[in-house]
Order: sequence, then structure tokens, then C-alpha cells
Amino acid sequence: MARWMRSANGNFWRTLRTGRRDELRFGVRIPVASSGGGFQYQDVGTNIDCQAIARDGGQYALNITIDRSSVMSASNGKEADWKPSDSRLEAQPLLRHFRDEFVLVLRDGQTAEGVSAVDPATGHVLKVDVTLTVAK
Repeated sequence: MARWMRSANGNFWRTLRTGRRDELRFGVRIPVASSGGGFQYQDVGTNIDCQAIARDGGQYALNITIDRSSVMSASNGKEADWKPSDSRLEAQPLLRHFRDEFVLVLRDGQTAEGVSAVDPATGHVLKVDVTLTVAK
């Protein structure tokens, strides 16, 4: 088994069975006005998928997918101050999206940075550090 990512200090963790793909999902569904006067719901948040594959020599290949979305204001490019009742086109939120797939090969106790990206709208940095701890 391997563990990965979040505790009280902002880190995620997850116990995985070798060979099985596990998913971590958290976020919200926001209503977005549609052309017919109703609403469609859009998922916003963070999804992390990981699969640990045992390799020779005590190594594990961690296949990781990060999928993150967030809401920003169409008028100023910052965090949205938006209410579902406001159906004006210029008031509708913009949905940002980031997705990356990568493989890290780690041994028990190793930590590696899997991905780092800067949001062009806000300048916020998305950084994913992964630590492998093999459960005995």
C-alpha cells in the first residue's frame, strides 16, 4: 500500500492499494444561467486521481491526475462576487480549469514535486508535492 496527500496543515493523504486507481473529489456545483432562462450546474473544485504500481527495487510508480476548476469574475478577472439570481451575461462567472497528468517514481519516504503552475489570471501558484509512505 502507499499513502498520499491532506491533513490539518493543508496536505492531502490517501491510503491506496497497489494497482487500484483511487479518486479524491471535493468542491461544489454552481448554477449557471442557460439561454432558456433556467440553470445548468457546473462542478467546481479539485479532483485528484492516483494509482500506485509496485516496481522492482522497492520503487512505486504513482500515476496522478490533478483536475482543478474555480470561478472568476468576467468583469475583473478576480474571484467572482456573483449570485445565481443575476442572469445578465456580463455578470455570469468565468470558469477556470487546470488539468495535468504525470507519473512520479518514488521509494518509501521520498517526496517529490509533481506539478507546479501559475494561474495567469491571479498569479496564484498551484503546487503538488507527493510523499510516499509504504504501509507495512
